[in-house]
Amino acid sequence: MSGKLSADVEIAPGDDFAVFDKETIYLAENFDGARIGISTIKNKPLGDGEFWQKALAYHLDDFYKETETMIIPFGDKQVYGVLFTSKDREPFQYFVGVVVDKRKLHIVEIFSPAVDRPLFDRVFKAMEEGRLK
Repeated sequence: MSGKLSADVEIAPGDDFAVFDKETIYLAENFDGARIGISTIKNKPLGDGEFWQKALAYHLDDFYKETETMIIPFGDKQVYGVLFTSKDREPFQYFVGVVVDKRKLHIVEIFSPAVDRPLFDRVFKAMEEGRLK
């Protein structure tokens, strides 16, 4: 996680998540070790959501067993992201995506120490019902 958050984040990922920070970055974690992080960096080089999604998939694909590109609503915005599943014997999953806000990129990261699609679907639903402004 890099960059200081420069957006207001409203998301309710569930009672099993504790929110540790909402000011500097958004950081929440549950008892199983799943984490949600949101931060902001400069949109440099300047690109749209599709550009950054393709860049993430291209540069990280070789490190993972499975790569799934997806567009997830975050309130009235779109997160262009990639869900990765590791090659490990006991695989983990990692989602990373961007919300392009002109010259800023809001980076959304979700990590699960296990393959847990229901957890990701629940967090994606919370993002859809949330707000990033």
